[in-house]
Amino acid sequence: MLFQLHQWEEGMSLIEVMVGITLLFIALVPILGYFVSSTRMVSETEKKSIALNLAQQKMEKLKSKDFVDLPDSIKNHDKIDIDGDGEDDYPNFNIEVNGDPDDKIKEITVIVHWNDDELVKLETLIAKR
Repeated sequence: MLFQLHQWEEGMSLIEVMVGITLLFIALVPILGYFVSSTRMVSETEKKSIALNLAQQKMEKLKSKDFVDLPDSIKNHDKIDIDGDGEDDYPNFNIEVNGDPDDKIKEITVIVHWNDDELVKLETLIAKR
């Protein structure tokens, strides 16, 4: 009789297994959500970093020009193929150069747009020397 009583105590019941699995899923679901959101954040950060580098590169090219060579106003759209697939990765790449009426200072604004609502904007002033 005592032997049969110990037989029931060995192992786990189906309810205990189901409770354990449920607790495991309750703990893992938020962790998986963090992985998904962190992957999205890494992708957005990468795109912003690329856009910032592109804007800085264009800004430096404009700053290296002589003051008289800077146009009063330009709008430019260049095809930028980062991943080599032949498509424009930043479909709205705009350079704006605005000058003051006195022709002694020009404000340069470089804007890189992507994903229709994301942008990086750099501004500087260049004085006539």
